[in-house]
Amino acid sequence: MSSDMLYLIQCDETKQVKIGISKNPKKRLKQLQTGNGSKLKLLKVYQIEDEMFIERRLHKMFWQNKRKGEWFQFSPLSKYLDVIDDYLIDILSTN
Repeated sequence: MSSDMLYLIQCDETKQVKIGISKNPKKRLKQLQTGNGSKLKLLKVYQIEDEMFIERRLHKMFWQNKRKGEWFQFSPLSKYLDVIDDYLIDILSTN
């Protein structure tokens, strides 16, 4: 298994969510926070195999919600978090 993890970070002001990968999501949060005037929070971290493939797949799944770079607008947030959780459960159960 790779040491990278899939993470979701949310901006308090815009409510946009970043879907990304990092070896250290907490450190990545601090890096992103440095260049951002709005408060950011780490929503979820997933330790999964093929995290780069999964990240790209999630970006494609939510292309209509994409705002800039890896940032997405999810409303209501809980619905999209459930979709991501269900997708990952489905992927894990088929491996």
